[in-house]
Amino acid sequence: MIRITILDLPRTSHLDLDRDDGAQQALQDGMLVIVLNGHAAVEFAPGITGVWIPESGALDVRLADASFPVADDHFFVSDFARRCCITAPTRGTALAMLARPAAWAQLPGMLPLHREPGPPLFPGHFAVDPQSRAELVQHVRALTQAAEPDERSRELRWIIGMLREEQAHLDSLVNLCPGRTLARRRQVFLRLQRIRHAIASDPATDTSLPRLAALANYSVSQFIAVFRRVFGETPHAYVLRCRVERARNLMAGTTLGIGEISFALGFQARSSFTRAFKMRTGHAPSALRACAKLQD
Repeated sequence: MIRITILDLPRTSHLDLDRDDGAQQALQDGMLVIVLNGHAAVEFAPGITGVWIPESGALDVRLADASFPVADDHFFVSDFARRCCITAPTRGTALAMLARPAAWAQLPGMLPLHREPGPPLFPGHFAVDPQSRAELVQHVRALTQAAEPDERSRELRWIIGMLREEQAHLDSLVNLCPGRTLARRRQVFLRLQRIRHAIASDPATDTSLPRLAALANYSVSQFIAVFRRVFGETPHAYVLRCRVERARNLMAGTTLGIGEISFALGFQARSSFTRAFKMRTGHAPSALRACAKLQD
């Protein structure tokens, strides 16, 4: 059983794991479980994977090249390959479980990835139904309050089982990946999921096919074929879908003009943005914004 260290971060505090000796010691051979109170933040370098559960309100996730919210009907698995800063809701709390890959691999029910460091929980944010979310919060809270090792082990086993169950829908996608063994297919899927998550996090980033293919360790033609086989759409189609969804959110939640949104999302011209938006929603951006104003 790995060692578990509990931290309770006060409101508005900022914990940089790289500069905190106690946190570094806790992560050397164990897991750090953190309660983040109103607007408390945790910053950490690559090499650590966290499971983040907002209790009320949305998490704010900031990467080197992107930022996005994680609503409280989701949980978030941060990618151990990326630096990250995560802030709790201003008027709420969040729970986090952080560990290095070797520690995650020791947890009950975990299947280590073959020849590649990293936990068998794939990065991304994942929707969770209200009952499952309530149970997950209850058991993580119980983990933070458990005094006996056996009690902590029991709670941890339940939490890991729940997290694996919530990611079980990815198994069918893993099986579509090339590879003679399950370990190899999981390895391939992890690379694809990282790329997919990076696109969803910041669809305006450099999404050129040569760059994405290089990240997946494929030629461009191989990457397009594997991505479409696994996810049922081309990388280009997924990029456009993410951009349109982000545009909808920006139109609903900001006063940015349509031209500004188009530019911010990486479209070369407003006309190309309008075509992509209309093709995927059935409405022009201006019509959707006008409708939203009427509802307000």
